[in-house]
Amino acid sequence: ELMRAQPGLIAKVGAEGVLAAATADGRGLALKVLDGAMRAIDPAAVRLAAGHLGLGTVPAELERPGVLNSRGERVGEGMVSDR
Repeated sequence: ELMRAQPGLIAKVGAEGVLAAATADGRGLALKVLDGAMRAIDPAAVRLAAGHLGLGTVPAELERPGVLNSRGERVGEGMVSDR
């Protein structure tokens, strides 16, 4: 979804909460979620891509992804804190 939102960006998710992303001009970033939780990757990647790679706005559903219960019902949303 991040690659669809930002033409020219490539990204790869790895095991244990790892993500790498790069732009066509050679800039890039790597992200590791310490507890390995995949749910934190999307909002953290959006914040890092915007701040460190200077990318434009991205869809709100990437920045604040839904938290679903066991029945697939949305019961909240994730976010990245400014701390």
